[in-house]
Amino acid sequence: MADEKVSLEIWKKIVDVQQHFNDLELRIRNFALAVTGAFLALGGYAIKEPVFVTLFGFNISVASVIVFGAIFPLFAFYFMDKF
Repeated sequence: MADEKVSLEIWKKIVDVQQHFNDLELRIRNFALAVTGAFLALGGYAIKEPVFVTLFGFNISVASVIVFGAIFPLFAFYFMDKF
């Protein structure tokens, strides 16, 4: 009888820890999507202002650099979630 109570308490603690990690994962996912949305919004604003940067002898729009930068938070979230 005592073993069953101990096993039940251990199971409750395991479920509690799983819920905690699921909550953390959802918060990280929301943060990653917010950062990506901010990058895309900034890129949309940058399209309105035709500003160019010279990189390696090429004129590149700042908007394209910003929108391309939105890939990094997505990849960071993907690798964190996957591994």
